[in-house]
Amino acid sequence: MGIREIPDKVTVEGFFTGLIESPSDKTYTIDPALKHAVTITSFFAKTSSGTCNVAVNQGGSIVAIIAASSSSGAYSSAFANASAAAANAVTLTVSSNSSAADLQFRIGYEYEVDLDE
Repeated sequence: MGIREIPDKVTVEGFFTGLIESPSDKTYTIDPALKHAVTITSFFAKTSSGTCNVAVNQGGSIVAIIAASSSSGAYSSAFANASAAAANAVTLTVSSNSSAADLQFRIGYEYEVDLDE
């Protein structure tokens, strides 16, 4: 009978979710300092009315941009700078706001935990 390997790391998945009732063209802080280094894995945004562009950023670098509207939610499939170091900030930047209301967002991330520590 063979020896079963026990993993020494586990991947943890999480989400930042939120609602900005009256979004303005500015940057909103989602997490001022990440506890762990993470990889951003998904980004979704939608408004209840109006439109705006929404960028998720980490450490001052743009990860993904979505043109959010009320017709349907938008998922980003193109990511750049998705690996964020511990202590980096995660922010959302709203721009080109055209009467946007109730901006809903979800930012997915994952990180590994070393089980031996």
